[in-house]
Amino acid sequence: MAMPDRLKDHRVVPRGKQRLPNALIEDLAAEWLEHGPACLRTMRSRDVTKFVELAYRTLPRDVLVTVENRSLPGGLEPDDWALMRRVLDLIKANADSNAGPGEVFGVIEEALRAHYAKPIEEPA
Repeated sequence: MAMPDRLKDHRVVPRGKQRLPNALIEDLAAEWLEHGPACLRTMRSRDVTKFVELAYRTLPRDVLVTVENRSLPGGLEPDDWALMRRVLDLIKANADSNAGPGEVFGVIEEALRAHYAKPIEEPA
């Protein structure tokens, strides 16, 4: 077994139990550099749940604490936040760039009222 490149310049070369893990780490690193991104894309397309689990397990604990403690604006739930993002994206894509927030929300309110208006029944 060839000695890993990163160990050749060291004065103390790991022997016995340490030599195999170090070689394995070197081999895995080389494989990852060459094939890692393609493997991740394949994994994501085949099983997104496993892909997310791998990503979650790979993150350092201090990053996980930061992510878990982060709250969404207005205390919204993730589904409500996604809906808000969709509304904002629709506004940006369709509203006149010169329109102010009052005008934009007036148009939205009018459209919602017109769409969901209940017909007035005439007395018989």
